Amino acid sequence: AGLSSLEATFLASGFFAIVIVAVTIPATLCADRWGQRLSTILGGIGMAATMFVMGALYAAEIQRQRTRASATSIAHGSNWLMNFLVALVTPTLLDKSSNGAYLLFVGCTFLTAVVCWLFMPEARGRSLDEIDEAF
Repeated sequence: AGLSSLEATFLASGFFAIVIVAVTIPATLCADRWGQRLSTILGGIGMAATMFVMGALYAAEIQRQRTRASATSIAHGSNWLMNFLVALVTPTLLDKSSNGAYLLFVGCTFLTAVVCWLFMPEARGRSLDEIDEAF
């Protein structure tokens, strides 16, 4: 779009700050009316939608042109497989233990963070060729 990396970063930061303020003010004013349960459910839906979009964009944009289609297919396929497994296993885990499922997912999330920390290179300020070399 003709923006430098710095301009794009600044624009994205400003956009997200505006969105956060725009969502926080009405949520704070309506918190007593909505209750904690509905706020948590709506927040979870919003987080899931955001994570889905960011995951799809990151998988496509971080790859070079020659590997982009294959990497995106693998990313989306593994996402659907994991969602299927979560939907399959969660009822059984909740039936056997009231907190076991949550502890399992906490562990998986923590493991994902560790793997990203160890193996995911920083892409900020790098060209696609530099990112490709980092992998």
